[in-house]
Amino acid sequence: MNSLYVVLVRGLIMSKTVFKNIMILVLCIVISIPANAAVSVSDGSAFVTKAEFSADLNNLSNRMAQLENSLDAKIDSLVSSYLTRNGIWNGARQDIVTTDCPFPTPATLRDPVSVIVYDISTNGTKYELFKSNKSGMVFLVGSYNSNTTSWARHWWGYGLLCHSNSSGKNLYDDSLVAGLYFLDDNDVVMTVYSLGGGRAISNYMNGVDTNGRYNLAFALPKDPTTIVSNFFVEKDKKYYFQFRAVVTAGFDTNSGIQYSNGSGRYQPLTITVY
Repeated sequence: MNSLYVVLVRGLIMSKTVFKNIMILVLCIVISIPANAAVSVSDGSAFVTKAEFSADLNNLSNRMAQLENSLDAKIDSLVSSYLTRNGIWNGARQDIVTTDCPFPTPATLRDPVSVIVYDISTNGTKYELFKSNKSGMVFLVGSYNSNTTSWARHWWGYGLLCHSNSSGKNLYDDSLVAGLYFLDDNDVVMTVYSLGGGRAISNYMNGVDTNGRYNLAFALPKDPTTIVSNFFVEKDKKYYFQFRAVVTAGFDTNSGIQYSNGSGRYQPLTITVY
């Protein structure tokens, strides 16, 4: 009997323990549910508004731009330092061989005895300018101007006569093209500076005379005028300057050359290869 009583008591104690554990578990679940509900209800202030999001995004964009600019500046500084340190960024001055390059006088055009279209090329002396001590891009600073003290002769070309009647000369079949040519030692043209060109300009002395005069020429500045020429050069190659002009003039028996004139020069000032 006593043993049965002991068993019942133990069973009752175990049942109370199990019940107590179940109750504790239920209470925990019940307590946790309103707690979670309270967070979900009260966290509305934690959400970001559209205006706040846009402001944050703009701030991030500005910081990224600042970082990018900072990186670009650092990279530019490193590249410039590298080029300077290795002599790539620094220009190398070249020794000028010829300091004065005169233009030739206009070539003589003969007086034809019959109608003829006369083409003539005037190529001046080829002057050596420099021998490059490195490969790269050359900046050749020079000047050109008239090489005469006569105020009325700052030009290069021809003054021609023509007859004004129906059998006379057509002014507009003549042309002149001239330029400053820069060449390598194989006569390959590196670049050209155009001095002038175009058709003849009528300039009759007076409206009564049956003969008229027209000019086929380009103007030269009285004072030195600076020009810059750029082209690629190779180390240990020589480079030259040459004046070139091409004249096309058609004559007949009623027209001919009255005079020609031209005195100019090109002068290299500084030559730098980068």
